[in-house]
Amino acid sequence: MYVYKKLLQKMVLLQYVGGLAGFMVLGLFIAQLVFLFASTSSRLHLGTSIYKILSLSYAPTYVLFGITLLFECLNIALALIGKPHKSHSPYLFFLYTYGIVCILIFLLFIGIYKAIFKASQFNLDISLLDYVNVLAFAALVSLALINKQEIKNQFYPLFDLAFLVLVIYFSAIIAHNALEIPAIKKVQVEIPGLKQDLKIAMLTDMHLDPNLHEKFLNGIIKKVNAQKVDMVVIVGDLVDTNPKNLEGYISKLDDLKSTYGTFYAVGNHEYYHGLSSVLNLLKTHTHMKILFNSSVDMGPLNIAGLADLAGLRWGGEYAPSLPKTTKHLNKDKPSILLTHEPRAALIYDLKDFDLVLSGHTHGGQVFPFMFLAKWRQGFIHGLYSLSPKTKIYVSSGVGFWGPAMRAFAKSEIVILNLKRK
Repeated sequence: MYVYKKLLQKMVLLQYVGGLAGFMVLGLFIAQLVFLFASTSSRLHLGTSIYKILSLSYAPTYVLFGITLLFECLNIALALIGKPHKSHSPYLFFLYTYGIVCILIFLLFIGIYKAIFKASQFNLDISLLDYVNVLAFAALVSLALINKQEIKNQFYPLFDLAFLVLVIYFSAIIAHNALEIPAIKKVQVEIPGLKQDLKIAMLTDMHLDPNLHEKFLNGIIKKVNAQKVDMVVIVGDLVDTNPKNLEGYISKLDDLKSTYGTFYAVGNHEYYHGLSSVLNLLKTHTHMKILFNSSVDMGPLNIAGLADLAGLRWGGEYAPSLPKTTKHLNKDKPSILLTHEPRAALIYDLKDFDLVLSGHTHGGQVFPFMFLAKWRQGFIHGLYSLSPKTKIYVSSGVGFWGPAMRAFAKSEIVILNLKRK
């Protein structure tokens, strides 16, 4: 409530709409509460469209919280240095902000046009869009620096209109980053002793549930197949719902095309939804090779899968076991390990492996949680060296967990190009 209260105090435009602003705030809160209940309850079953809409209610809240925090930090900083909250060039900030807002309105119209007509001759380069996002954030900073008392009264509604446009824009970006089919991320890794170059598609953290379902999976499959890979690996958190909810379409995973097939290792969310039920679903509905504390010689190299660290809570056959995983490794060939949590590389001695593939962190998913991911897992996202021999790649993941949000941590489909060394 503090977030909304501070923002309502700053925005003149919301004073004109009176009680409507309060209903908007109340609506966001109700949507978030219903989403939270629906995502944790097995009794409430909502349609996919309704579930997505409720999930999207978190994006504007996140943006509003960030803006409020920005305002408050600037106020504190200015107070500490003994300067009033006053800009020396309010009109310069004012004009700059509206220049950026005009660009954003243009981009929003392009997006609406493409959504309605499914096509557009206008294609915006991704790198250019990143620059626009930086400019938009700078526009928010300029709004915080403007002293509205120095701007004539007739500009007040325009000031607040700019604020609303920026909130809508960033909310749309954050939600779009979560719900879109991820872009391809190509990574090259040299593997000593590899007899032939290999191309591997790496998928992690798909989190198939009422949010991400059959249509999303079809999009992933289409993108992977276009890459013509030698192998597909799925590194945990594939399932994030009652396995029965996936019986109608999980077999589509067999549509993934590759030379050597699809290999799968479990993540922590498979445990949360009943590991035995999840594994039974995958064994009966797909032809994936499930690697649970085991390895297989698939020709050019060994590929192994270590049970997730969540299994340590259950113990026994559910727990990760490195000795079982490495028992049948062909020492004359390079070896790849699939282990969902990268923290496993800090717990176990993985000297037998040339490449470790992990996920779990989501790249932080929403700023600033990447710092928490770094603290808990030791890694965030990207390629790291564990030793002169062993490297680990931590993917930011394909899907998302919880509300439909990804801020400063885009999802990815990783294409690993393994090269002979």
